[in-house]
Amino acid sequence: MTENSIAHAIATNGAHRWHYRKMMVVRNVSWGLNFLYELDVLAVSKTGCAHEIEIKTTRSDLLRDSKKGHNHDSKRTKYLWFAGPMEMRDSFTEILEPGTGIILVNEAATNTRNGLEIVRNAKPRPGTRAFTADEICDLGRLGTMRYWCRKG
Repeated sequence: MTENSIAHAIATNGAHRWHYRKMMVVRNVSWGLNFLYELDVLAVSKTGCAHEIEIKTTRSDLLRDSKKGHNHDSKRTKYLWFAGPMEMRDSFTEILEPGTGIILVNEAATNTRNGLEIVRNAKPRPGTRAFTADEICDLGRLGTMRYWCRKG
């Protein structure tokens, strides 16, 4: 299972909050919104509430991530989630902090309502703020740039 297939399953599963019709969902966000690190998936609601979804496909990838200095610390992401294949369940529950949400993706059912399993809900992170209208507009611009860069 690839990072792309996991991101696609998250953004296209209509049974969950991150569906692209419910939130603005953009991949690989960093420079355009001045984050100090790259967010695998950023989903922002109409009210500006942001969810960061970090995608991991192996235990070693997860362990490497825990050694990065940024700790996914942003004052603009209210919820932090980690997503990966079903086989990552034990690794996620063992390694991740209790307030971090866990999403598992079933490769055999990525296009169905059963394609995602929420193992643990993310808790709101203290001291965060909502995205401003300008930041939401910038996020939409970044998403559009990525769309047109991949077409053709």
